[in-house]
Amino acid sequence: MCSNIYITGTLEIMFFSKKPKYLTATPTSAYHFTQSNSKHWQKDVLTRLFSLPKSPALNDKTLSALFLTSNSAQIEYRFDECIKLKLLQVVTKEVVVPDVQLEDNLQSLIRDLSKNKKALLCDSQGFCIVSHGFTDAQSEEISALSAEIAILHRRRAVSITTKLKINSSAWSITDISGKSCLGFWPLTIGEEVFVLVIEGEPSLQRPAMTSLAWILFSRYGENKRKYRRRIRKQG
Repeated sequence: MCSNIYITGTLEIMFFSKKPKYLTATPTSAYHFTQSNSKHWQKDVLTRLFSLPKSPALNDKTLSALFLTSNSAQIEYRFDECIKLKLLQVVTKEVVVPDVQLEDNLQSLIRDLSKNKKALLCDSQGFCIVSHGFTDAQSEEISALSAEIAILHRRRAVSITTKLKINSSAWSITDISGKSCLGFWPLTIGEEVFVLVIEGEPSLQRPAMTSLAWILFSRYGENKRKYRRRIRKQG
């Protein structure tokens, strides 16, 4: 899991301290990282970060590799933007991608993303990868429904954003008051769309969200080896 120790301030202040510091993605950026395959430099930075097996040390070489520039002004500008947008966080403890078997040991992770401890993760074919708090029958039905939502998401997500101007791609079954009974969060990793399903109120602003995106990308992300080699050489 990611550390809860955050450091803020300018790049110069962060480098001034002699204590080791490391870069990780925030839960917010981890979630938005999974929302589309659109190309922009912020997502490229996160792609390079998630391609690594552990959080890189905060130094000039790491930042140059993440931002693909040796220009100090550009590095400082992009670093400040990432901090302001809460894409990156600086921590005082090294974070390693969780060493889990995807199908076996994710229950505690998805459990932390649900306030009432009921959650499920499946792929776009309706295969239930992991479930917590649901019965086998419920998990089977939810996974089948999630597969259909994944198809709908592929077809309509772009239109919802561009034509309806709704900056969200989550789906929900609500009660009469509009409160979500069952929420569906499509997570796009490479060419695969996973669906995170949560009963009741979600808790996506937790380190578990970063860990989940990191785990999925480490297994299914495209070109991870290329980015990993590049940063290792420059770090």
